[in-house]
Amino acid sequence: MFRTSHTVHTLAKPEEAWDFIKDVSRWRKWFFDVELVRLHGPLMTGMQGFMYLPDDEVHTMFVQKCDLGRLEVLVNLRFGVKFRFLADISSTPLGSTIKLEGEILGAMAIISAWGWVKRLKTALVPSTRRLGALSQETAS
Repeated sequence: MFRTSHTVHTLAKPEEAWDFIKDVSRWRKWFFDVELVRLHGPLMTGMQGFMYLPDDEVHTMFVQKCDLGRLEVLVNLRFGVKFRFLADISSTPLGSTIKLEGEILGAMAIISAWGWVKRLKTALVPSTRRLGALSQETAS
């Protein structure tokens, strides 16, 4: 198991940042390596769908939790490996704090050779920064 997280502060209100998270068609604008997300309905707890990544495979995904300000998604990768994604938005006096967390679950030997841990390490920081910046732009 490998877990990493990154947090940014933004002038955007929590609702404005949440708008970018709840609209899966916008994920490719801020979520590094995500090319497309398709759900079988609205983004809500229990919903299933597909995530398209640059590895030329379609990955099934399951929304474990979706409440205002908190999203937990589980994505099936290859060889029984799973990617757990968490987005958490909290209010601050001057805007909000956005925390993105990623966790790789499964056979670490395969993942290390395959590069998912490295991708997660390098993707989470720019994804969090992009999400913070985009949500702040809409707040202006």
